[in-house]
Amino acid sequence: MDIINETEFQEVLSQSSLKVRYNEVIDRDSAYEKLTRKLEQVAKDQDIVVKSKSSQSTSKREPAFFETLSKNTMVRQMGRTLMRELSRGLLGVLGASTTRRR
Repeated sequence: MDIINETEFQEVLSQSSLKVRYNEVIDRDSAYEKLTRKLEQVAKDQDIVVKSKSSQSTSKREPAFFETLSKNTMVRQMGRTLMRELSRGLLGVLGASTTRRR
């Protein structure tokens, strides 16, 4: 088998039964693009300025104290250990221990 040239390709394409279905032009606008155009039109009608994505992404808030701590691996491990021991102790006091001693 060899690569076909352009004239052979066009000949095969013209004889194809799929040409009718797949040769039609389709609107390639996504739903996001359509909705964005509608929102911009409404904003123009009501004289409202729509913020762009770039201005929203630059105005990020500063992370809270606990958010910065939760990113630290050591702090997360200590928190897990603390919660495990507290839950074991509480369940032990209530008589619902997870391990049975024989």
